[in-house]
Amino acid sequence: MPVADDRVATALAALGIAETTVNGIRMRIFSKGPQNLVDWYMDAARNFGSHTCLVDGADSLSYDETMLRARVFAEGLRSSFGVRAGERVAILGRNSLEWMLAFIGSTWMGAIAVAMNALWQQQELLYGLKNS
Repeated sequence: MPVADDRVATALAALGIAETTVNGIRMRIFSKGPQNLVDWYMDAARNFGSHTCLVDGADSLSYDETMLRARVFAEGLRSSFGVRAGERVAILGRNSLEWMLAFIGSTWMGAIAVAMNALWQQQELLYGLKNS
């Protein structure tokens, strides 16, 4: 499939693939565009602020509203629970605005969002919590 290969190569070139060392590990990265999730969140809010970001049934949030609520969630994790960057935050629930706000808020503050399956049984949840 030379045509498909050419398209992939062109798309990758537009992303600016570069090699670098991160925490002592040599890896390929995208040198153009957002370097992490927070950069992506900020770019999205800046570029699409009043546009719809999240929809859950009849409820929806713009990019600006989403980022504001996510930052409030992050501050709650920090002030109420002492969560710091690099710590894990388990997220368990149905697909919803709140789930997304928990994910964005957790990663906004530098925590590691751990998505848990809401259909797991108790033993599976315990395993996931202990081994994440």
